[in-house]
Amino acid sequence: MPYFTPLPTRDERCFTRPPAEAPVLIVGAGPAGLFAAYLLAKQALRTVIVERHTVRLGQPKAHAINPRSLEIFRQCGLDTQKLRALGSSAEDAFWVRFMCGLRGTALGALPYERQDEAVKQLTPEPLFNIPQPVLESFLQEAALETGLVTIHRGWKWEEASSDARGWKLSLVRSVAEPKDSLEIASMFIIAADGVESTVRAKSPSIHWDFPAGALTQKNFYCSIHAHGNIRPVISSTGNFAQLYFCVHPEHRSGLIVYDLSGSWVHTRAIDPETEDVKAFTEEKCRQLIDECLGPGVDYTVQSANMWYTWPRVASAYHTDDLRTFLTGDAAHAFPPQGGLGVNTGLADVHNLVWKLGYVIDGKVPNPQAFLKSYTLERKPVAMANALQSATNEKKWKDFIALSGDLVTASAEYEKGAHEFFQEQHVKEALDGSIAENCKPHFDSLGLQLGYVYEESMATEPPRECWDYTPSSRHGARLPHAWTDSNSSTLDFIPYNNFCLIHAGGPFKQRQYQVEGSTVEVEIVDIAGKAELSGWVDLIRLYKDTAILVRPDQHILGHVNSDGHVQALLQGYFCGGKRAGS
Repeated sequence: MPYFTPLPTRDERCFTRPPAEAPVLIVGAGPAGLFAAYLLAKQALRTVIVERHTVRLGQPKAHAINPRSLEIFRQCGLDTQKLRALGSSAEDAFWVRFMCGLRGTALGALPYERQDEAVKQLTPEPLFNIPQPVLESFLQEAALETGLVTIHRGWKWEEASSDARGWKLSLVRSVAEPKDSLEIASMFIIAADGVESTVRAKSPSIHWDFPAGALTQKNFYCSIHAHGNIRPVISSTGNFAQLYFCVHPEHRSGLIVYDLSGSWVHTRAIDPETEDVKAFTEEKCRQLIDECLGPGVDYTVQSANMWYTWPRVASAYHTDDLRTFLTGDAAHAFPPQGGLGVNTGLADVHNLVWKLGYVIDGKVPNPQAFLKSYTLERKPVAMANALQSATNEKKWKDFIALSGDLVTASAEYEKGAHEFFQEQHVKEALDGSIAENCKPHFDSLGLQLGYVYEESMATEPPRECWDYTPSSRHGARLPHAWTDSNSSTLDFIPYNNFCLIHAGGPFKQRQYQVEGSTVEVEIVDIAGKAELSGWVDLIRLYKDTAILVRPDQHILGHVNSDGHVQALLQGYFCGGKRAGS
């Protein structure tokens, strides 16, 4: 619901008429849709994207790309160093700060996730800060450069039927010329068209599920996107951060900094019954921003946008005919607290697309069971992330309430506001509230790296979201270790092929026949690599054993013979087993 003029980006390469046929049709050109197209192209599969918006809105959305997303990008050939150069430096974006305005009293601080050197023992790609529109431009360029992806803006997907082959026939219509429509035939449809997904709405067997324990009421916010250099303000205090929580007697807000020299967003909770978005005139927006920044900052207001959160997850990520699949916000919607939304969507794509490629290439003897594993594996991850995001939102409100009360009290303190926050009981109250209510919001490495694709996962007691211990259990992400200064054990795994890692064992077979289909397996022998001795113990590579890893870097199982490899692949492709022993 933009109020002021957004900052559009228009690429004329994306304004052609869609073709009549492609192996995969993707609906939506956000991060999930663009990344899906790129991954399909990596498997030499042609893809068509239709996107109803003619331009990308300028207001940034997501801003933190977490380690797992970056590991996935790295595996799939995207230049993560180039991407990092487009975002904020760790020096600018290391902290989250709690302030009485950017020039006021500092109430406390937390690291924004783990961006330090220590986390590099757990992941080769620490989190960093980048605006979603910049990420989308990066992914769009990567997809178009493959030569196998076409993007068609200004076309909306309306409905789908099936042809005699069982392919989907999608009716798409021009936004500019509603009488202009066509049908696109595709083997599969990937719905990446956001939380208000038309594709999901047209799938009657799919409904919303809600995480147990999460409130289902909508919480409304207004975001004001502005351009202006606030680096001098921050430099004068030394309080650099990626995110500020500004607490005022009049209102409480957040300031998301995409670029200290240019782009940032002021966000606050609102009551839509009393605050319509059209009430956020430029004058009103400036009043709210100035209360946070202080006077004397030159900036322009770009847009004001009202939105709501409401944690929910699709009941299934596929239609009954297993021809249409949901990804990203079409499959799940979380409160923004924790930054798990876009990252969960990118991992959805990572799980789904290699499976579609195997099916299209005829490598899967039982496509039905195989493709159902997408919902079975990804939905529990989304449920856990939705619940944590909802918990973070509730606790954030608890902190805002306490800190707001303290700020109000400080204004009446006879010794002055600054001295009020030096009082021992006040400092203890603030520190305790930050630790209790805000720390999980900014440290969820356990959710990011620790999810497991295994049936038993749903019955295990929940862990703290920051609790991540590398594991070689079946279904877990392969643990990271450095093989040299720039290479990770995760780099062993090619996207497209299974990988068998051993340490001098008798494993030589590179092709396996599964019900008449040939499955390729890469072989990696790490015998003699002294730098990996600790990692070998961690993943339990004993004599004459190996570990079989899926193309998405999750462990399928430990094996002790080529026959055992054959059995694991047989169970996975034919029976839909997610892990083996």
